[in-house]
Amino acid sequence: MAGKTLKTFKNLAEFRSGFSDLKQKMDHKHSISRVDITNFDKELGGKTFLDKKYEAAVEDSPKVSKVSEAHGKLTRLKNSLERESSGFDDLDKLYNKLVAQMNEARKRNKGDVQKLNNDPDYEAAEQNLLKLAPHWKKASKKRDDFRKAERELAALDKKLTEIKAEASKKCPIEVKRDAKKLQLLIAGDKVVEYSMKFTK
Repeated sequence: MAGKTLKTFKNLAEFRSGFSDLKQKMDHKHSISRVDITNFDKELGGKTFLDKKYEAAVEDSPKVSKVSEAHGKLTRLKNSLERESSGFDDLDKLYNKLVAQMNEARKRNKGDVQKLNNDPDYEAAEQNLLKLAPHWKKASKKRDDFRKAERELAALDKKLTEIKAEASKKCPIEVKRDAKKLQLLIAGDKVVEYSMKFTK
C-alpha cells in the first residue's frame, strides 16, 4: 500500500482541536486498530514534545530564519558595543568633574584670563580634560552606537515575534499511513513514525 495522507491540519492549533476526530476516523474509516491508534498517540509524546517540534519547524521556515539570522547579528553587534562603551559612565563623570572644576576656577577668578592662566587648579583641570577628551569622544560614540543598536534590536524583536506568529499559523501538520506505519509530519518533515502491530 502506497503512503496515504489521512489528514492535513493548517497548524498546531487546528491539529490539537481536530486530532480526536481524526482518531475516530482512523478506526472507522481507515480500519486502523484502536491499539495502534492509542500507541501512535503515545508516540506523539504529549504537548511539550509537539510544541518543541512545531516551534523548531516554525524557526526553520524561510522568513523566520532570515529575520532570526539578522537578529543574531544585531545581538552580537549590540553586545560588542555594550562592552566597548562600558567605561563611558566613568569617563563621563570624570569629564563633568573636570568641566565643573574649570567653571569654579572661572568664577573664582571672575573670568580674568590672566588670573586663570596662573590658577594651578584650572590649568590641571584643563590639561586633564585635553587628555581625556579623545577617549571620552570615542566612548561617547560607542555609547550612541550601542543605544541605536538597542533600539533597532527592540524593533527587530517585535518584527520577529510577528513573523513567528504568522508562520505558526501556516506550518502544516500531516498524518499519513502506509501498510505498516503511521507518521506525523510537520512542515513536510517526519517527526514521529509508528510501526503498526495490530492493524491487518
